[in-house]
Amino acid sequence: MSLENNPYSYFETIPSRAGLAPCTNKRATLLIFDEDQESLLLARRSNWPRGWSIIAEHVEEAKTPDEEATNGLWDETGLDAAALSDFTLTGVIETTDTCRRRGTQHTTYIYEGIANTEVVTPNDEAERLVWMPLGFLLCFRIEPRHISLD
Repeated sequence: MSLENNPYSYFETIPSRAGLAPCTNKRATLLIFDEDQESLLLARRSNWPRGWSIIAEHVEEAKTPDEEATNGLWDETGLDAAALSDFTLTGVIETTDTCRRRGTQHTTYIYEGIANTEVVTPNDEAERLVWMPLGFLLCFRIEPRHISLD
């Protein structure tokens, strides 16, 4: 079957974590800024999908987006949401993209917060964390991680 006919074929080549739950079509995305709000916290994930990204978690069936946002923050950065200034849900958007859990439509809950420290240490799910200046992010050519079939 060709990639054009099977939107999941890309993911079938990637080993899954044992016991990976099916997609709930919800995710929590965290935009964590430094105190001056001039840099964004990026994580290099230690498991799939590898690469640099903002902090994000699928929302598990029995949890709320708020719970997954705080869990994801801890899992990747070791930061406690209570230690952030202005940690709040700032928006909800609908996206169409294919994830490794085979979901294609996602409701994405966007959270923002300000870290009161410049020192961050990776936790279980990240191997490295960096503060990326917002102006520098504009220099990157953003490539879609998933293939659109539209």
